[in-house]
Amino acid sequence: MGYVYIGIGGLARSKAYKILEVLQAVNRTVEQHEKKQKEKIRFHLFGVAKLSLVRELPRYRVVSIDSASYLRKAWLRSGQNYLGWDGRWYTAIRIPQSDHPKVHQYISENGKSLDKVQEQERFLLHMLQEFNDDGRKWSKRRLKELLATILEYDSYLLRLGKDGKSMLNKAISMEKYRRTLETRPWEKCPCDICQKIGIHVLIFRGTNRNKRRGFHNTWTFYHKYLR
Repeated sequence: MGYVYIGIGGLARSKAYKILEVLQAVNRTVEQHEKKQKEKIRFHLFGVAKLSLVRELPRYRVVSIDSASYLRKAWLRSGQNYLGWDGRWYTAIRIPQSDHPKVHQYISENGKSLDKVQEQERFLLHMLQEFNDDGRKWSKRRLKELLATILEYDSYLLRLGKDGKSMLNKAISMEKYRRTLETRPWEKCPCDICQKIGIHVLIFRGTNRNKRRGFHNTWTFYHKYLR
């Protein structure tokens, strides 16, 4: 039909090897017709941004891709919320807003004081900003106390599984948060978001913060792997 730029969809959830098999098959078909074209045929892949494929795709006429996964990981994953400049994923630190309906549910079911919860919320945000400014000087004991306070506040979200039990594994969360705070990945990132708001890009909270982290992830993916 004369098209020279073709989009291929339906591959977003496919394994890398399956995507390559599809591209190989499509290329064989295209090669049979390309001699009739005045221009070389090129492909765009919808919803595919797998790092394991990035270097391979140009061999199969793929010149562009798109994906929302690096944006959505910012708030949909438990341990892969922030893509560091070092290529590693980091867990965002959850400080739920005290006006969140699930926090109010916790308060009503467990006899917590809303004033006390709001006080702890303000304290944590203040301490995280202080950690951003001079956390390298903190003792291990002080960092451990901060982590314990974060986990206590994190439990206010009442993230329950189907069995009614809490989904918060304190030991695992403690190590994930510790890794984030000790590594300080926001300091190593040259993007405008990290340079401007610092540790706040790694605070899992409201839509503005979470989507800015998603924008950071997309920017990092592009500059580290696609340019």
